[in-house]
Amino acid sequence: MSLYEAVSVSKDKRALLKDLLMGEEVSLKDKILTKGLKKGDMFAARLLPLDRGHAMSGSVYPFRAEDKKAVLDYVNRMFRRYTKNENPNGTMEDFLKDYGDIINIAWMNIILNQLNEKV
Repeated sequence: MSLYEAVSVSKDKRALLKDLLMGEEVSLKDKILTKGLKKGDMFAARLLPLDRGHAMSGSVYPFRAEDKKAVLDYVNRMFRRYTKNENPNGTMEDFLKDYGDIINIAWMNIILNQLNEKV
């Protein structure tokens, strides 16, 4: 699982996504996802490489644009902790394989904080 930002969305239901954690760009053709997707949207998902691009596997976790810095700061802080305490030679890819739920935790923290702010 990784964190993606929509770089562009075309009318043929194709989206160009930037993986904010790995630094790669990914082309995705997905009618359901791209229907409401617009440039700048941010979400977490697991994308699987296929012969002609990528497909989504499982759930999509939407993030607000204003949460981008906080989410990236949190993931990077946990990654630094991982390389300091568990795997000094670990890469971001290693970290996400070992702690794939880190994005789910960030998403839940944002949702819970939003609920607390409304109460």
